[in-house]
Amino acid sequence: MSQTPIELVAYTPAWTTAYEREAARIREAAGEHVVALEHVGSTAVPGLAAKPIVDLLGGVERLADADAAVDALEAIGYDYCPAFEESLPQRRYFRRTVNGHHTHHLHVVRRDSDFWDRHVRFRDCLREDPDLARAYEQLKRRLARDHTDDIDGYTEGKTEFIERVLDGDRDGWVLDETRHDAHCGDHSGNETRHDAHCGDHSENETR
Repeated sequence: MSQTPIELVAYTPAWTTAYEREAARIREAAGEHVVALEHVGSTAVPGLAAKPIVDLLGGVERLADADAAVDALEAIGYDYCPAFEESLPQRRYFRRTVNGHHTHHLHVVRRDSDFWDRHVRFRDCLREDPDLARAYEQLKRRLARDHTDDIDGYTEGKTEFIERVLDGDRDGWVLDETRHDAHCGDHSGNETRHDAHCGDHSENETR
């Protein structure tokens, strides 16, 4: 699927400020329905490069509460995107766009859902383990290079890493990424060969 080229930028504390500002706006507009908020995704992990879009996770007691919050969220600038419910019926997804660019994604789910648990746990794993966060960034940078116009390929390429981390296998990925960097680094004197050779591994890295 062709998309705007994937751009990863260096971490900035401004992402935390942006989350806090949006969380306050959401609580004021829809706090009756959205009873919990978390900053998730890569912008929530200090030091981690990310696409410059802040991901917010909104928690509700019942999915009907998410539906009831739609009007209030649209009133503060969030576009409701129901088409994604075909693949994720348990989530209500919203985007905020400023000057033609997506700046915030809001995922509203039940607070006791697997979706909520997995996103918070993965964020916490990255926050707690700088080596793991570095390995994840290395993987993302490689995927952004290999799938620059393909957000589906980029996202799919991260799946195995996320699943293994949530299953408790952190050390294996850190070792895998270290080996990959050392192996590809052998070709640093020839950038064309480096990219071609390292690209040979992209299929294995993305399942």
